[in-house]
Amino acid sequence: MTANSRSRRGPPPAPPPPPSAPPSSPPSGAPVRVLVVEDDATVRRAVVRHLYDPAFEVAEAGDGEEAFELLASRKFDVVLADVVMPGANGIELLRHVRERAMDIEVIMMTAHNDLSLAFAAVHAGAFHFLKKPFSAEELRLHVLRASERQRSQARTRELEAELDGSRAAVRALGTSRAMREVREFVQRVARQMSTVLITGESGTGKEVVAREIHARSARARGPFVAVNCGGLAETLVEAELFGSVRGAFTGAEDRPGHFASANGGTIFLDEVGELPKAQQVKFLRVLQERKVTRVGESRERDVDVRVIAATNVDIKAAVAEKRFREDLYFRLRVEDIQLLAYHFLQKHGPATNPAVYRISPIALRALEAFDWPGNVRELEDAVRVGLEAATGDTLELEGLPADLRAVVLPISTAPESPTGSPAPFIASLDYAEARRRNVADFERAFVKTVLAAAEGNVTRAAQLAGLDRSNFRRILRRVAAESDDGPDDNDGDDEL
Repeated sequence: MTANSRSRRGPPPAPPPPPSAPPSSPPSGAPVRVLVVEDDATVRRAVVRHLYDPAFEVAEAGDGEEAFELLASRKFDVVLADVVMPGANGIELLRHVRERAMDIEVIMMTAHNDLSLAFAAVHAGAFHFLKKPFSAEELRLHVLRASERQRSQARTRELEAELDGSRAAVRALGTSRAMREVREFVQRVARQMSTVLITGESGTGKEVVAREIHARSARARGPFVAVNCGGLAETLVEAELFGSVRGAFTGAEDRPGHFASANGGTIFLDEVGELPKAQQVKFLRVLQERKVTRVGESRERDVDVRVIAATNVDIKAAVAEKRFREDLYFRLRVEDIQLLAYHFLQKHGPATNPAVYRISPIALRALEAFDWPGNVRELEDAVRVGLEAATGDTLELEGLPADLRAVVLPISTAPESPTGSPAPFIASLDYAEARRRNVADFERAFVKTVLAAAEGNVTRAAQLAGLDRSNFRRILRRVAAESDDGPDDNDGDDEL
């Protein structure tokens, strides 16, 4: 009988286990791969029958030499080995596994009463020592426990290797002020779940930073999937990212896609600026709804992933040249700006203005829309200025520096006189009329700005304004009624 012919998964050609043996549950979705090594064929078949369950994938070996061959060619989680066998015995098999640092737990079996054998086996690294005869319930319990320990230790070693490697790489990048800021950035964003956009030239360690963010996050035990978007064939981008079903196109197979593979963890999309425009739309939808649709399939599938994107191209220039969608850039960049803004609010708030605990929607819009020419320090200074000016519990637009306010309100909210000097003209009006005109001008400027930022989409403009759709439409109609060139409200379409 060959080794392969003895490999079994699920029901072997033997009667099912007795009712006293409860159903088994593997510690993960994959079956526990078990190698049973026993020279007595009757005992070996009984052990296999005890493991009659889809939770186990069982292979058999009649002696130690056959077991060595199987261990060299296949992966196992647990080995069940008899201690006394002709040729290489169970203790030698155990030492073989340990000396080669295999990720396998070994359970020893014996019918002998010699406790010295048990001590020798445990001292050599055995997970457990089973005294024959044993019940199916006892066997399954110890196999599952051994598998759980094996997989836990294997995953721990993987995480430690990833973490050591990424930290060493980050340390190797240098100790300059710029790199200290990178480390601070990593520590700051690792605690959050928002999307992150990392920019920089090729070779500057963007993937290293992404791996460090993942390793320090609550998702560290989940997968980290790195995808080079620039290396994907344009015709296969969608299938690679979102998956495909067999027959969807020539050569298509059932594939989960990179997003599904990263479920529960982090997906790193390097060179995201190279994504084709058609796929940018679908990527944006995934960011917004956390759902993917495989090529050739209509069913949507939920994905729980954190997205870290990186690029070495000038995204703003790509947006200006219509090569990269502005709304996608906004989505990638905005979450990072919001994250930073609230970080600085928490950092400086207690000492500067403890009453302030939030940022108004319009102030956030200004922070997000501003083209920061310097670095993160300028954003930090802007938040500090806003904190100092705040009079309530909210950092308002009015408290931000003038250049930030101008981004959201690009035209003056004060009506000008025919000579261009607003003050005398306002002074000629009573309070109610002056206020009405200023509010109307403000609303007109505000609506114009947010509609432009939303590319005419009313629903998105309402979100940017921090209003629900009906209230924003009410303002929109009022502005249209008060202005000859105001935007028309279109109830049937979000596009204006």
